[in-house]
Amino acid sequence: MQIEYHQLTPPASEPLTLEETKAWLKVDHNVEDTLIQLLITTARERCEAITGLSLMIQQWVAYLPYWPMQPQEDWWDGVREGAFAWQIAQGIPLRHGPVRQIDDFTLFDGDGNGSPYPVEYYLLDKARDLLVLKSSAPTPKGERVINPIEITYTTGYGTVPGVIKAGLLKLIAHLYEHRGDEGNRIPKDVLGLWQPFVRVKV
Repeated sequence: MQIEYHQLTPPASEPLTLEETKAWLKVDHNVEDTLIQLLITTARERCEAITGLSLMIQQWVAYLPYWPMQPQEDWWDGVREGAFAWQIAQGIPLRHGPVRQIDDFTLFDGDGNGSPYPVEYYLLDKARDLLVLKSSAPTPKGERVINPIEITYTTGYGTVPGVIKAGLLKLIAHLYEHRGDEGNRIPKDVLGLWQPFVRVKV
C-alpha cells in the first residue's frame, strides 16, 4: 500500500538565526542578509530531505487509500498449505518525524464528508513515530474514492540537536563560499554529522 505524505504547514522559523550564522561566516555587514537568510532555509531543507526529519515545528498529512492488513503469523516455513489468515495492521508509519502529536484522524464517506475516528481507539508511539491502533479498535474505513483516510500530525524538534546545527553551519559556509558554482555537492563531513539521524534512504 502506498501512503502519501504532504506538508500542510511549513515551519514558521529556522533552526539558526541570522546573527549566529553571520558570526559563523565572519560577516560583519548587512549587504548579504537576504542571501544568508536564503542559505539558512536552503540548508534546513537539504538536511530534512536527506534525513527525513522535521527540524522545526510543521504539520503533515498522511493519505491512505485503505487501512492495511498484515498476516497473523510473523513467519512462514515454505511448506504451509492453505490461505494465510489476515488481520488489520496495528501501526501506520508517520514520516518526517519526530512526531509531536496527532491532530486529526479523519474518515471520509462517499460524498466527501469527514468524520473523526474516535481518539480512544489509537495512540502515538513517539519512539517509533507510529500511529498505533489499540486491540479493541475497529478497522478504520472510508468510502471516498481517493484517499478516504487522512491523518494530520505535527512534527519537529523542541530543540534541534547540536550536531545537526553544526552540520547546517558547515553547509551554509560551503554554499556561501561556492555560490554560483555548478554541481555544488554537500560536503562529506556534513553528511557524516547527519548520518546518525537519517530515517530515509538517500
